[in-house]
Amino acid sequence: MKRSQYFLLGVLVAGLAALAVLLLYRDRRRRKESAAFEGEQGRLPLEQRGRGITLKPSVAQPQENRAAPLKLSVFPQPLRRNQPATVRVETLPGATCIIEARYSTGFAPTSLDADPRTSDESGVCEWRWEIGTSGAYVDIEVQVWQEHHTVNSARRRIEVVD
Repeated sequence: MKRSQYFLLGVLVAGLAALAVLLLYRDRRRRKESAAFEGEQGRLPLEQRGRGITLKPSVAQPQENRAAPLKLSVFPQPLRRNQPATVRVETLPGATCIIEARYSTGFAPTSLDADPRTSDESGVCEWRWEIGTSGAYVDIEVQVWQEHHTVNSARRRIEVVD
């Protein structure tokens, strides 16, 4: 082999080593986030999980202590890998709905558009995504808020099968 080929081989090996280090760092960081997500003190509120979604306390917690109604449905059950899943929320019309989903591996579904949504005139809000290839279950938490109501949340752990 020529000297230039050894140099290119060295650059390739160094690049792969750097990539491996970055992937290990990312995996370690996600595991720590997952541990905090399921920590001994219970689950963290959505606004503390790194998504940057924060409901303003002065607006989100009015004087009336009535929680916004919330019915959470997930289907199909059990969820199947590489198949579509639907999370459906029934609440008040015009309510703000936020979702957080995380597989048992600690990763969030990549095909889930987890942006906040507003329920339609029937009070329904839905999210759909394709179930990933890893993880034994998915933890789903939904929060809803509407003016003159306090924030309400619901959680589900749904099994994922082949």
